[in-house]
Amino acid sequence: MTYKNLLSCLTIIAVLPSCTGNSPNIVAVCEEDNVGNYIIKWETPSRVKGKVKVYASTNPDRIPPRNPIAIANVSDQRLTVVTNNPVQRYYYLMVFDNRYRIKIAGRKINAPGIQNLCDIGGYKLGGGKDVKWGKLYRASSIDTLNRYSLDKLKNTGIRTIIDLDGTTFIRKGEFLKRLGLKVIHVPISSENQIYNELRKKEIIGNNNMHEACEFIMRNHLEYKRIFEILLDKTNYPIMFHCSSNKRSTAVVSLLILTCLGVNIEFVIDDYRLHNSSVSPKLTYPLPKKPKRTV
Repeated sequence: MTYKNLLSCLTIIAVLPSCTGNSPNIVAVCEEDNVGNYIIKWETPSRVKGKVKVYASTNPDRIPPRNPIAIANVSDQRLTVVTNNPVQRYYYLMVFDNRYRIKIAGRKINAPGIQNLCDIGGYKLGGGKDVKWGKLYRASSIDTLNRYSLDKLKNTGIRTIIDLDGTTFIRKGEFLKRLGLKVIHVPISSENQIYNELRKKEIIGNNNMHEACEFIMRNHLEYKRIFEILLDKTNYPIMFHCSSNKRSTAVVSLLILTCLGVNIEFVIDDYRLHNSSVSPKLTYPLPKKPKRTV
């Protein structure tokens, strides 16, 4: 499959048209706190005034703009959504001044036993489009899962897990299969070597990320297999993970976002997010006295 055809297929599956055409540059983030509540923060141009209404749904593809769960002044720039069901995953539609709409969700999901579980949706593309929320997840190590974690994993809707570990995950993979999840083993054992070669060729670290994508896919059948899985609509939502080398999942995420056309700055920021607990571009300081709503 050519790069052009690959991009076209992925775009159909994972790209969402923007809710509002010709909208001002509105930036919003959603963060889950340590008890399962969501802190929503936003920045708008000065010409956007009035109220912001927030609607919620457990389905990222359908958030009806009825019965808002929260209403705040645009100038407040933040609010906290308090939930009585912290294992449930919610997606939010924000409507500014009854005109401008954006969808958001918590990027990092707090699930004990699953390290660095992240939704890689929400990134902006050209032409007023976004990467869909709730379609692609990544994680590093999957350890012992308690009932809370299993319920939280179930509520993401994840259908397929791509395991980049290989033999070290087979027993746990069998357990997840019994829970109804599809587990596909695509072991990547030479990730450090691949990464070092990319650095020598000055592909990682500059703007030529398309060359990185083509280089890896051309030389490694494992990445070709991963993209074959991604191109099957019946596999979604998908999570890919690796316990032994978190860089493996970061590189897969890098390839996907690059193929979709995400701005290089956000691709690199996403890569850093998976290798640290905090990313300065994706988070703001938590509010000292946030507005609360149930």
